Amino acid sequence: MKHERLTFEEMKAKFISFGMPQDFATVLAGFDEQIANDLEAELDDIVLKITGRPPKSFREFALEHRDSWL
Repeated sequence: MKHERLTFEEMKAKFISFGMPQDFATVLAGFDEQIANDLEAELDDIVLKITGRPPKSFREFALEHRDSWL
């Protein structure tokens, strides 16, 4: 399997081909475009503020809880 980046219009058309209403497909394709352009790549200190501990990577979390995955 190979990942292929789609344009906004291609993504919208794909969603519509799955039977999604056009307006919703437009919104979802827009979200995908924003993510692809790193508009959702902001980091903040909310985990530290809420828990009092720095955040962990998913790898750290998964290794600490690896026995739960089986």
